[in-house]
Amino acid sequence: MANQEYLMINKSTNIVDNICVWNGDVDSWQPSSDILMLEKSITPAMIWQLDNTLSTPAFVLKQEIGDGNIGFVWNGTVLTTNQPQPSVESSTEQDAKASALAKLTALGLTQAEVTALIG
Repeated sequence: MANQEYLMINKSTNIVDNICVWNGDVDSWQPSSDILMLEKSITPAMIWQLDNTLSTPAFVLKQEIGDGNIGFVWNGTVLTTNQPQPSVESSTEQDAKASALAKLTALGLTQAEVTALIG
């Protein structure tokens, strides 16, 4: 058995408490009985993704395989992110800031100078 990342889900809270690397062999190691182990690479997870097909673009929950992380909630079928829904404005602002950073760096400004300008 090859080592894989496993999500360690607390059975009493259904929250991913940790991630470990394990080969899945219960003869070599066994998690405590209050932990559910799910192989990360094959576990579905609902994460926020920007949907530009909507009349007003917005972040919506979309199912992806292997994107579960610490803090996600397990409902017995799929994990769901614990992060609040991002706003489109914050995403657009971050993109603009990254673009400005790249352009200023290309002009020869140092990281300290760029930080002084745009934070």
